[in-house]
Amino acid sequence: MIVYNSMLVLVFLLMAIYNVQQPSARIRHSRPIPWRYAIISMGYIVFWAALRSGFVDTSAYIRRFLDKPETVSEAFNVFASDTKDKGFDFIQIIFKSVVSHDFHFWLAFVAIATAVPITIVYRNRSCDYLYSIYLFITSTTVIWMFNGIRQFLAAAILFGFGYLIEDRKLIKFLIVLIICVSIHGTAIILLPMYFFVIGEPFNKRMIIFILAVLACTISIAPLLNSMETVLADTAYIQNINQFAEDDGVHPLRVLFSCIPVFLAFLRRKQIIALNNRYVNMCVNMSTVGAGLYFVGMLTSGIMVGRLPIYFSLYSYVLLPYLFNYVYKDYKKLLYIIISIVYLTFYYLMCNQIYYISDILGNYA
Repeated sequence: MIVYNSMLVLVFLLMAIYNVQQPSARIRHSRPIPWRYAIISMGYIVFWAALRSGFVDTSAYIRRFLDKPETVSEAFNVFASDTKDKGFDFIQIIFKSVVSHDFHFWLAFVAIATAVPITIVYRNRSCDYLYSIYLFITSTTVIWMFNGIRQFLAAAILFGFGYLIEDRKLIKFLIVLIICVSIHGTAIILLPMYFFVIGEPFNKRMIIFILAVLACTISIAPLLNSMETVLADTAYIQNINQFAEDDGVHPLRVLFSCIPVFLAFLRRKQIIALNNRYVNMCVNMSTVGAGLYFVGMLTSGIMVGRLPIYFSLYSYVLLPYLFNYVYKDYKKLLYIIISIVYLTFYYLMCNQIYYISDILGNYA
């Protein structure tokens, strides 16, 4: 875990430096953090992601990249083929043809393309960027930068364009969604969410929709298991066994995902009174994510257990907002308690995590 622990150490160091430079809490939470902090904190994660050569499905992605043709014409032929996720294959071939044959550069490109929208959103939307990064790491979401990168790339892009949902820009949102679906088909789950996640937190329409989805999903568990088998025969055949323990269905993860939702529900009236459209969307997105984790726990479906990544990214904007604007009377206490809870969760879920690099070496 030394590599991932070093990410936490860096965040703690940056927090200490920033707090010294900006001793006033009011100033720290009223304007975006300087870009140097954002670039260093996320850039360090990208550095390790780019130089890996192992870790769960990384070897499969490397083989897939190395096996791709090297001409631009072949890239366009992808769209006439019967392969899935044509967009991702297209990008791979173009990159290999124009930029580099080295898989490290390819992994770096994917890591940067994933990190940029997340960094921009957290810097512009979170009232405590470094704490959002702390939550991003300790929630183990950072592991998606190293495993499941195709789905996480789609999730990060949609997260970056979340303002299109907030501003009700349907046509632009559909264009982005189509691109992301071509990268990973599961991104289609954001289509119905466009119509439900805007509005007051825990509004009747949202609650009815979530309950309906949960009821339907639970009732067709056998069908979902069949879909999991089909999925395993295509996109995940190389890694089905490794994903079994990392698909988001662990009961502890379900409870963990409910933390921001529970805190928001307790003071939903204050959140409604503050009338922050983006925060309202974050609450609803977090609620959907927690619900999907619950379904994943009951069905043990790889597909369901991995869908919440499209929603959990919003939780790391929501929590700092709740602390600073909704729970101001318990702000310091909540920062301490939630920080300890997240750190404990991180060590419980990642105690056997590893890192392999043909350049930097192997780390347990």
